[in-house]
Amino acid sequence: MQFALSPLLPFKSRVFVSLFLLTMNRKEKRKEAELKKQTVKIQRQPDKNIFRIQGLIVFAFSFIIYANTIGNEYAVDDTIVITKNTLTKQGFKGIPKLLTTDAFYGFFGEGYKLVEGGRYRPLSLVTFAIEYELFGLNPHISHFINVMLFALISMLIFFLLIDLLQWEAPASFRWNIPFIAALLFAAHPIHTEAVANIKGRDEIMGMLGALLTLHFSVLFVKKEKLYLLLLAWVSFVFALFSKENAITYFAVVPLTFYFFTNAGIKKYLLVCVPMLAIAAVYVVMRQKF
Repeated sequence: MQFALSPLLPFKSRVFVSLFLLTMNRKEKRKEAELKKQTVKIQRQPDKNIFRIQGLIVFAFSFIIYANTIGNEYAVDDTIVITKNTLTKQGFKGIPKLLTTDAFYGFFGEGYKLVEGGRYRPLSLVTFAIEYELFGLNPHISHFINVMLFALISMLIFFLLIDLLQWEAPASFRWNIPFIAALLFAAHPIHTEAVANIKGRDEIMGMLGALLTLHFSVLFVKKEKLYLLLLAWVSFVFALFSKENAITYFAVVPLTFYFFTNAGIKKYLLVCVPMLAIAAVYVVMRQKF
């Protein structure tokens, strides 16, 4: 705001008017600066939809990599858990027995003890029994489910890394560490055996349940919602009953709290003590069955 003062005005009047105009000019400039700040803030406002788009890309990328396995048939290991497993081929009726016996019981019968070691991993077998009830012996359905579950794992890793690293949503689409890491995980060939082999579903389900346990535990620390704590415990049960190596997440969860969150001792106890109880019950059941 610029004005020229008439020389005909008295000196005091001109001083007063000049001060008034100077004050008004400063106020105007402050308003302009504030508007600029607000405009810049709006322009830099993170778009969380970008994360959703990236998550879908990770899912699609993971699915496409293994989509060629959907047309495959049963392989050698599938004989033990599906095609010649008497319990799996009972469909829904075989589920109670699958939940209370060794994974090889339906194939070997009482001779399952001849194979060294125990394999109490009932949940993957339960899914095979459900598939048999609904679709009969259809390997393509089973392969499709494996690929879908793996794609979910890759997408979950992406969102978990965002939570752990506290990554800010970009204002526009751009490459970032969680996105790149999830794509590298999906593309790594070490997963081929578990995904391409139907029997490998115990590995996939165990990993999915373990990651969900960690994901919900971290969210509970941040949001302090009881339902997240319950979901973490349920996920841990799902993981353990899929494959026993998920028990290692009893250590992974508190270590994650220590390195990536500000969780207090109360939250450690709320999450981990029930996990210890769940693990103990599982070990007893595994020993019995």
